[in-house]
Amino acid sequence: MISKIKNFKNSIHSNNFRILAAILLVLLLATGAYSGSSQAAKVSPNLLPAKPTKVTYHHPPKSVVHKVRFQPWAEPTRQQIDLIMSHEQEIWGGISLYDRINCESRFDVYATNGQYRGLLQIGSWWESVYPYDTPRQVSLKETRLVKKPVIKLTTFSDQHVEREIVRRKNLKVIIIRKGALPVDADPYHAWAAIRVGQRAISGVGESTGWSC
Repeated sequence: MISKIKNFKNSIHSNNFRILAAILLVLLLATGAYSGSSQAAKVSPNLLPAKPTKVTYHHPPKSVVHKVRFQPWAEPTRQQIDLIMSHEQEIWGGISLYDRINCESRFDVYATNGQYRGLLQIGSWWESVYPYDTPRQVSLKETRLVKKPVIKLTTFSDQHVEREIVRRKNLKVIIIRKGALPVDADPYHAWAAIRVGQRAISGVGESTGWSC
């Protein structure tokens, strides 16, 4: 009988130990889970994707002006001759020199026929009008249209910025070339010859006669 009582007491102590161990294990697991969830709560914001916080658009200006110093063309291309003629006619008035230059020299800057030289086959009277009676300053304005991008700038919560071209728009580029005709230019200098010729044909400068 005494033996049974002792066995019963041992059984109770053993069960109590098992229960206590189970409780301790549950407490340890619960503490670990809390600690893990706390760490996850601290780390998770850094793992979230960055969100846009600001969007701006960068637009190119409507126009820009470039001022350039240049030497007026002495030996221009055919296209440049047209530009010079149009420019000088706009300044001094009168009819276009196109037909006269075409007849006199076929647009050959170095055309020569005895004393007659250059685009307009100007003779000895050149020295009486240039440079003394001929303004030498030149200001040529040219306008171009170029395409420039409109850029979208997106700033994110992690401070990085993304650029995106959303469209392109026209930008007016104004080029103003300023220079002066040389003092010692001769009739072979195309721009100087066209200026002298346009002033003559418009009645502003000294008049002359051409065979054409």
